[in-house]
Amino acid sequence: MWRTNPARLATRSVAGRSAQPRLAGALIEGVIYMTVKIIELVGTSPENFGEAVENAVERASRTIRNISGVDIIKFSAKTEKGKIVEYRANVKIAFTVEDGEGV
Repeated sequence: MWRTNPARLATRSVAGRSAQPRLAGALIEGVIYMTVKIIELVGTSPENFGEAVENAVERASRTIRNISGVDIIKFSAKTEKGKIVEYRANVKIAFTVEDGEGV
């Protein structure tokens, strides 16, 4: 599903925090295996669908480190009097689990 360079994940800064987390994974025959967790969220915006996706990722990044990808599942909108008043994006966000973190 998501292909990300694990070395890049280990050194990236998330939500203004500079960290080098210990990723839960193993090196077997030159291949790094990691545990990735996926959560589903709905982002909203009064402006557009792109901003709804960005809002979901930004909100998740406040409490989740090592976000490695986002999969957009569905777009929808709330309407009133024939006008769109809220854009919604259902997304799945993947992040690498650190050592000692439950799955």
